[in-house]
Amino acid sequence: AARTPGFGPLGGAREGSLRSAAAATLRPAVQVRQMGVSEAHRRRGLGAAALARLLKEAVAVWGARSGWLQAREGAVGFYARLGWQEVDEPFTITGVGPHRSMWRSLS
Repeated sequence: AARTPGFGPLGGAREGSLRSAAAATLRPAVQVRQMGVSEAHRRRGLGAAALARLLKEAVAVWGARSGWLQAREGAVGFYARLGWQEVDEPFTITGVGPHRSMWRSLS
């Protein structure tokens, strides 16, 4: 598996710090991974529908408060239209290309 950076707002702070308290309001969190729709089936709402169902179930089953993902540069607009926001610095996955970390509140 490719090595990717962690999600800055979710961790890296000492317990009891302000950053730790803020991160606690984002948890439980769900990470979306390996999502995609084949080119022949894009622009039909399938990806948005699958993602909406996944997030709905994450809230119902795990009580998820936030969603996190690492989007290929070309998919950032898709996620932004669905309410996702970019966080942290852009990064590149060798052999795959540029990515952005994104998050969305589920409440």
